[in-house]
Amino acid sequence: MNLRVQKALINDINFRFFGVDLKKLYYSSGTLIANKLTELNGEQKSYTFVCGLAGNAADGIATAIELAKRKVEVTVYVVGRVNYSHSGIFKDLFVELDELKPLYKNLHVKQECYAEDIQQSDITVECLVGTGIEGLKLNKRFHDCISRISHFKSKIIAIDIPAPSYNPDLVISLNYPKTDTAITIEIPETKDASYLCGPGEVKFLFNSKQKTHKAKNGKILYISSTERKDEFEGISNAAKAYSCDLNIYNFNSNLNSVKGLDFITDLEIEKYYNEADAIVIGTIDENSLINRNLIKYLISLNKEKKIVAMWHITEILNTFKDLESLKEGILILNRSTIDAALKDYGIGERSLSQVTQTNIFFGGFQNALYSNDGEYKVNVNPKLTKEDSAKVLANICAVLLTKNDAWLTLRSSVFLFEVATKLTLENKNTVEENLRDAINLCKEF
Repeated sequence: MNLRVQKALINDINFRFFGVDLKKLYYSSGTLIANKLTELNGEQKSYTFVCGLAGNAADGIATAIELAKRKVEVTVYVVGRVNYSHSGIFKDLFVELDELKPLYKNLHVKQECYAEDIQQSDITVECLVGTGIEGLKLNKRFHDCISRISHFKSKIIAIDIPAPSYNPDLVISLNYPKTDTAITIEIPETKDASYLCGPGEVKFLFNSKQKTHKAKNGKILYISSTERKDEFEGISNAAKAYSCDLNIYNFNSNLNSVKGLDFITDLEIEKYYNEADAIVIGTIDENSLINRNLIKYLISLNKEKKIVAMWHITEILNTFKDLESLKEGILILNRSTIDAALKDYGIGERSLSQVTQTNIFFGGFQNALYSNDGEYKVNVNPKLTKEDSAKVLANICAVLLTKNDAWLTLRSSVFLFEVATKLTLENKNTVEENLRDAINLCKEF
């Protein structure tokens, strides 16, 4: 799936979860799209809207309502029967549009349309399918409509994202560009919610299969020098919840055997490193030269390896430049331990993610997430500033990272930490043990 489309679908789910008023949202988008259309083309032009039956069409209907009230000549063609729409907001907006016909002679509304019903005007506005379309093919009715309007001599403008199989003259996207050349309009009502992680991210995760995990799911190599057995129990619980294979290498010879866990030896580490889908750098004794050198070597060995590391990794590496080796991974940092180093290095948080090409979680007064290309999310859970909770977050990241990209993994993990933590209040399990139930709850939303 196109990443821009995925992002739009994730936002749609999260907006509903965070209680964004959808009707207010569509009124706002309609006004802003109408402003842009008239800015580019004027109010003296005639506009034809070719609409489907879902959210993209709702944007078109809201825009048509706004233009009609401005006495602009507007014709709306709905390709299909309104009653067949699964979108309540689309149906509500269409009723409002239809009720305006007696008041505005410049407004013409037709539904159950086919391609031959659509007549040319000065500007054709396509809002047939939007980001919710499955696959790359249109149904025949929609395809015929696109084929017809693409042969019009009039200017064609697509709302948010164009339907497959044609190239419009212009795309007006909402909140962020859906094509390389799109004009983007920011909808104020979505601004705050768009910075939050929610169930939308989780819905796009690879769905692990408990009964077939040997063949289907990921392999984790956990490296540590801890003396605490509970550190291994945490990653073990997460691996079981997401049906991953787990192997552990511990520098500390005093703890290299725990019932139910698979520990590996010095001679086996290369083999399991090569086989691992994700590697976790746990608690490391940075005063040990052997520990430091092995971690440096493993991190630099393969820059395509997916690695999860916490803030003590910066004590092991010489400079932030060394973090470029983590470009396919996730770094979980704490501002209280990293701010001075950032100042010394002369860069800010967002710049660090772009310079090192690493996906980073910064714990602090307001937790911040940055992708390796500088995309930004926030989280306000104060628990994630504590080392034990950050380790839990790292464990969730590790298991999800085995079969998902790093940025989606980090965002999903932060929200799943919230959901699984709430479940612990009900069932007294650990956060990691509640991971699968948390995933299922999000996917059911």
